Amino acid sequence: MVNILINGNVSNCNGNPYFVGKPLDWSTYVGSGAIIDWGSSNTEYTSPLCSAYITGQSVDYTTFSNLNISLIAGNSNGYTGPNAYNVIAGNTYYLEFQIKHNFDQIIIPPRILYIMPRITYWTSINALQSERKTYNLKLPSDANFYIPNTNGLWVKYSTTFIMPSDAVKAVLGFNIYANYPLGEIKNGTCYIDDVILDDNVVCPPIVCNLNVL
Repeated sequence: MVNILINGNVSNCNGNPYFVGKPLDWSTYVGSGAIIDWGSSNTEYTSPLCSAYITGQSVDYTTFSNLNISLIAGNSNGYTGPNAYNVIAGNTYYLEFQIKHNFDQIIIPPRILYIMPRITYWTSINALQSERKTYNLKLPSDANFYIPNTNGLWVKYSTTFIMPSDAVKAVLGFNIYANYPLGEIKNGTCYIDDVILDDNVVCPPIVCNLNVL
């Protein structure tokens, strides 16, 4: 198995040249809400030396308290990606990761919470914001893009998917999207570790349980 991610197991806890003290080749995206903190944890991990984590909080907007953030394996702010990974359009990719989070799992409308792996990709090597697209990955055990509260435990997930036919560069994000009633401010922390993204997968779709865009 070949992992294209430089620091998927977060063994380099603080060597990021763009964000001092943050894990190498990890970054974040903010669409709405607020990132309270992010970085590496040397107390919560599944393999030495660290895990990557993000703590977010919803923010009141016009009609909802909203949160839309991502912890990204790769070098991108989620909008542009000139330093993102080069990818092979049409190839089958294998994804494996471990996750631990404590976001509120009381999901009664109008409350919405989605936690999902997401491919953010660009359609040219320039990776401009205007060339950005996203691709949410469903996991075999979940039809609703929702990874439940892990109750203090690490949980391993894996899936396979086909890289979109127009993808040139990409990063892997772990997206947290939530809507709550106005005035209901929620926060939580998500830890990610042991991430593998392998672009050298050969298997029939019925076995791979392929995500296809």
